Amino acid sequence: MASREVSEHVGRLLRRLGDLTDAHVEQVLAVGEVVSFARGQKMVSCGEPVVSSGLVLEGVFAEQVPTSKGPITVSFSTEGDFVGPIADLLAHHPRASQDIVALSAGRIMNVDWGGYLKLIATTPPWGRFHCTIMERLLLMKSERERQLLASDAAERLAWFERRFSTAASLLPLKEVASFLGITPVYLSRLRRRRVLERRRR
Repeated sequence: MASREVSEHVGRLLRRLGDLTDAHVEQVLAVGEVVSFARGQKMVSCGEPVVSSGLVLEGVFAEQVPTSKGPITVSFSTEGDFVGPIADLLAHHPRASQDIVALSAGRIMNVDWGGYLKLIATTPPWGRFHCTIMERLLLMKSERERQLLASDAAERLAWFERRFSTAASLLPLKEVASFLGITPVYLSRLRRRRVLERRRR
């Protein structure tokens, strides 16, 4: 059973996205558990069976797709975001197609996917909540794709710093560069250039 502190924290985060009561929060707590992660620890490894997703309670997590040239970071999740192999779960893939790695110490409310599906199928507020989450994830994916296709590196960096303003300082240079589709060296140059431009103003 989750502590009162965890229940209240989960409730505050969930109510940002939907009209959920204390009773609804207790429903999701009943099919989940709080899991702590050390920096560098994986929530999910590519190839593992997919059975759950989670709500980030604290910390920063990265979704990374393994390639022959090394992992590519495709998303970051911070407090209040949902994290997990959600695309694989929705597509009924039996195993994860990416790694999800803690970039800092953190905690996740890990929720059994089967139990969550029962909630959204039988409880209208959870059904509406699910639609809101899917919309957010789709919009985020679409915006990153648009940035990669239509914006230059400096514009992508500015967008990234707006989108992840509270967590940007916690994210390793390598992962940020991968997310933006540039090299770590070029990212360092862009940041130095931005500092110089601010000083001239």
